[in-house]
Amino acid sequence: MNKIHFFKKTLLLSLLILLLSSSNSFAKTICPSKMDPTSRECLDYLRKELSKVNKQQSTLEGRLKSEQYQQLSLQEKIKYINTQIEQAERVISTLELEIATKDVEIALLSKEIKEKEDNINLLSQEINMLKEMVNKRVTESYKYSFLRPLELFLDIKNVETILRKTKYLLETRERDKLSLQEYNDTTLQLEEEEAQLAEKKADLQIIRNENEEENNRLKEEKIDLDKQKVERTNLLAQSERKEKEILANLDATRSLQASIDDEIMKYIQLYGEKMANYGWVNAGTWIGRMGGLPSSCSTGPHLHFSIDRIGSGLYEGYGEISPWNGYLKKGPDYYAQTASGWKYYYVRSGSMRIPISKTAILTQDHHSASRKAIDISVPWSEGAYGTPIYAAMSGTLYKGVDRCGETYAVIYHSNGLRTAYFHLQKP
Repeated sequence: MNKIHFFKKTLLLSLLILLLSSSNSFAKTICPSKMDPTSRECLDYLRKELSKVNKQQSTLEGRLKSEQYQQLSLQEKIKYINTQIEQAERVISTLELEIATKDVEIALLSKEIKEKEDNINLLSQEINMLKEMVNKRVTESYKYSFLRPLELFLDIKNVETILRKTKYLLETRERDKLSLQEYNDTTLQLEEEEAQLAEKKADLQIIRNENEEENNRLKEEKIDLDKQKVERTNLLAQSERKEKEILANLDATRSLQASIDDEIMKYIQLYGEKMANYGWVNAGTWIGRMGGLPSSCSTGPHLHFSIDRIGSGLYEGYGEISPWNGYLKKGPDYYAQTASGWKYYYVRSGSMRIPISKTAILTQDHHSASRKAIDISVPWSEGAYGTPIYAAMSGTLYKGVDRCGETYAVIYHSNGLRTAYFHLQKP
């Protein structure tokens, strides 16, 4: 019996030394060395540091939202500009085809007009030649028409010839008159056709010029749209670079928060108050609301969730068992990704139900190699503070208030497990 008692005392002493060494390590890494790690001063120091980090995180999240909104706006504008450019290019292509078609039609009309002009010129030459011949015949006929009777009597031998020539001249003159009339009519017809062709050509030229003006206007508009696209693309690239910087800062802040949160959880377990029995609850029973204001011992609104074995000798909330062992499911899709590659995976039910009511995202995975606890929150746009918290499984609920003023709960389950829920609001 004495050996057993001695063994128990030795085991308890070993555990006490382990806890003290853990708290000393905590003091060295978080609180200044001159502070007593069990003092209220150390706790207040941690709360102030968390307040600074949370404010910084809040500012970064605000900037991130602003950049993401700006990117969304720029992406929509670029998409709209691309649509306008595509429409302008289609119209330009159509107009260029229309201009080319009009050029061909104008060229064909020009050819027809040239042919008409050539025919008119040819007819003009024939008319001139005919007029000269007519003039000669008129002169001849005029000459014979003025012969006196005496001259005819003296040249009686030529009377028959003269009469025949005069008759021929008269008949030819009539034919010439008909030919001239026919030539003149044809010329007038050709000139009318030429005028119609010229008018049609002029109308086509007007349409062609209007199309060319519209084409040039659209090309200038497209150049302006291209400039706008380049400007907005550059702004989008700048915003994406800023987003990466913000995500990098958020990643660093998240790591710092995780470190402080881990140490504060140790502090609460080492120096916090005892919990009071609250009674039996079923899976899905509302057990509180998400707390974690910057003034408390948390890294901002979130739920610290863990699974341990009853009687493991570890404090509640340590996280001896990974929730990813079928109890909850992580990803593979995620809400956002930081510059370093950290992904805010979506969290879904497994054999246990999700302990929060809204869309759940993972803000911190296993707190360390040995501590499998995780932090869960909601997308930034949904507002985490005040989110209802539910029992992940049926069991006996215990609640308490830590020195930071926040409520925490532990549920003991009939299968030998216990789940812990930290950073709840006061009842």
